[in-house]
Parts: sequence; C-alpha cells; structure tokens
Amino acid sequence: SSGINAEWPLRPGEHSRTFRTYVAEYAVDCDLLTKSITMPDDSGIARLKITLDEVHCVSRVVRYRSLKRRNNHTHMCTQRGCEVCKGYSCREFKLSVYAENTAPDTAPDTAPATRCKMGDTVEFRTDNGYYIAGYDVEIFVVSN
Repeated sequence: SSGINAEWPLRPGEHSRTFRTYVAEYAVDCDLLTKSITMPDDSGIARLKITLDEVHCVSRVVRYRSLKRRNNHTHMCTQRGCEVCKGYSCREFKLSVYAENTAPDTAPDTAPATRCKMGDTVEFRTDNGYYIAGYDVEIFVVSN
C-alpha cells in the first residue's frame, strides 16, 4: 500500500469546530510542523472529515499526535471497517471510511480481498467531549 497524501492532493479537511488557528486543512498538509485541533460542536461531537479525490481502497490511516512520528494512532482497515487501532487512547475515537461523494452506481463495491475499506471519505469522530488534535493524517491505499 502507499500513502495517498504524497501521491494525490487531498481536498481540505473539514471539522466540527476550529480551535484558535488550528484549521482542519493542517490535518492533511503533509507537514508535521502544523497542527489541526477539532473541537466538539454544540452537541458534544468532534468530527474531522477528509475527502479523497475519488473512491480508494483504504488499508490504513495514521493520525500523528505530535512531532514524533512514533506518537500516533494507526487504524487498520478491512472491508468491514477500520475498528482495529493501535496507539494511545484509540478507544476514544472512531474512524469511518465510506463513499459520500461518489454516485452508488460508479463506486466500486468490492475491495481487493478483505484488506481494505472502499470509500472517498475518511472521518474521525468522538462523542465523549474529547477534541481531536493531530499534526498530520496519512492515508494508505491498496492499488487494484
């Protein structure tokens, strides 16, 4: 699999609420010197959404929590979803991959084997009052 951020430009991220100047775009700018902080909305839900250029087979998503690349959450994806996560406080965050911006009749409906989740949208979410902070998100895809 390969990292999508470096190969294809991602659309700017969007999130529930910005903290100070830590905008969602910094989550996908391939720069560990910038930081994105997503605050909960009025209902207590924090959501960071990243839109891909088209439907991809997402195998892994890494959210870097500091300037140190080893300080991260790594979500492993299968065609069922991205529930397997390694890293500090993984259980506080849910990661979803889904097709939001692609017509159902044009979106591929099968992933190669079971090693990835098909989608054009990657979304981190937490509803426990936490904020979502990160220095970068790297999305890995499997080529067909």
